[in-house]
Parts: sequence; C-alpha cells; structure tokens
Amino acid sequence: MGQPVVVVEKPSRRPGIVRFEANRSLSGMGHDRFTADDASGLFARANTPSAELARRLFATGRVAGVHVYQNVVTVDLLKNHGKSRVFSVHDHARSEYPS
Repeated sequence: MGQPVVVVEKPSRRPGIVRFEANRSLSGMGHDRFTADDASGLFARANTPSAELARRLFATGRVAGVHVYQNVVTVDLLKNHGKSRVFSVHDHARSEYPS
C-alpha cells in the first residue's frame, strides 16, 4: 500500500509563480523541468511521479512550466492567469505514493 502525499503551498515573491512542497521526494536527486511547448513530448512518455504531476497540471490549461526538485514543485502560470487558486495540487497529485 502506498503512503499518503501531503502537499503545502509556500509563498513566492514572483508573480505568476506558485511553489509547493510535498512530504515525499518526487524526482529523487535530479531536477525535472517540463514546459508546455515541449515538442519532444518526453514528459508525455515518462513514467515518473514528476512527469505524471506535470501532465495533470498542464491539462488544466493554466500552466506554462513545471520544475520539480526532490519534494519542491515550482509552477509557472501562463501570463493571463494570476495566482488565484485556479487549480488545487491535491486534485492533480497522486494521493498515494508507492512505498
């Protein structure tokens, strides 16, 4: 059985940037960077927690980029979307993480 993932939004000084911290590492020791205009489709084929999260965030139509480093997720919103709660990471993140 998996372990629950708890995600907390952290403040960001930069407009259009939303930062989240999880209680589990999503990318191991590496950096994962995904952009909405990635023509290679690499993240669409990747089978990792960070790629799955990026796919679900991009599906909202409000995200320009996602950067994941260990347990920190930084989301670049599209310019026409402010930092209102336009999406909830709880709706897009896996509720269970394989143990």
